[in-house]
Amino acid sequence: GQQMWVGPALEKCENGGYSDPPCPPVPLIPDSFQSASLQCTPNCMDYGALGVLHVTDDEIIPGAVYDVQLIECSSDFGNEANYSDPFTISTAIWGDVVKDCTQTPCEPPDGLTGIVDVTAVLEKFKNLPSAVIKSRADLDMNVPDWLVNITDVTFCLDTFLGFTYPPFGWDGPGGCP
Repeated sequence: GQQMWVGPALEKCENGGYSDPPCPPVPLIPDSFQSASLQCTPNCMDYGALGVLHVTDDEIIPGAVYDVQLIECSSDFGNEANYSDPFTISTAIWGDVVKDCTQTPCEPPDGLTGIVDVTAVLEKFKNLPSAVIKSRADLDMNVPDWLVNITDVTFCLDTFLGFTYPPFGWDGPGGCP
């Protein structure tokens, strides 16, 4: 029932946490990607010109369905008639990061959390060339830090073992006033 805006897009390095380009080279996948988080105020930009935009935030719930609408920046944001018809997107279930990683880039999530997902996150933690992309393996929703660390590995392993979302210690979304 919440309405939020996508914030400014930032280019992030595939290997390097908060670091911004120029990025160190990464074998077999692009060196950087476009990322954004959610916010409570409008941000005007042409997101379509960016290609794939990875949106992450503690407000985005795994396995959920969202309605997305577009609006021209010069329009009156308070007039519902100015928004596009909603289109629906869904997020992968908790811990489902890939279908398979036998080829690069790895195939997108398949609706199951299995040993392939745990292996993919572990390979990203070790920065192996065949690893899944960082935006899939950074599972700690309270700290979208663009690092893949032992917390992300533990979350994926917990999910594989049957622990439900949200994980222990999650603060939950903050929301907009």
